[in-house]
This record gives sequence, structure tokens and C-alpha cells, in this order.
Amino acid sequence: MIYQHKLQELGREMWEQTARQLHTWYLEATQKISPDSFNKNAQKSYDELSDEQKSIDLYIAGKLIERVSEVIKLGFTQEEDK
Repeated sequence: MIYQHKLQELGREMWEQTARQLHTWYLEATQKISPDSFNKNAQKSYDELSDEQKSIDLYIAGKLIERVSEVIKLGFTQEEDK
């Protein structure tokens, strides 16, 4: 039971860290493009974002983590087939 709780806690931490990193990459990616091409309201640190704005990064982070997990699982499955 304690192990499962710790695993869930680590999962939430990974999710939050991934969302923060995605936002950092967003800021990096928008530095050199026209301001008309991105959301000017999101040009601030992750901690300064509204909960609604953070929810976008968290949603994408969750999808990214799911996809990476699928790819890793697929890779292990293919290795077992050899």
C-alpha cells in the first residue's frame, strides 16, 4: 500500500516536471518568431501561469508520458520477440 502511494507520488512529480519542461521549451521556441504566432499571455514562467494555462502543459505532459511509455513497452516487446 505504501509502495503504491509512493509510486503515485512519483508519477505526479514526473507529470509536473514534464509540464514545467514543456513550458520552458515553449518559451525557447517562441523567442525567435513573430509575436502574432504564439499566445502572448503564456510568455511567463510556469509558476506565473494561471491554473487554466498550466492545465494545457499538464495535459500535453500526460499525453507525452503515455506515448513514451507505449514506445518503451513496444521496444521491450520487440526485444523479447528476438
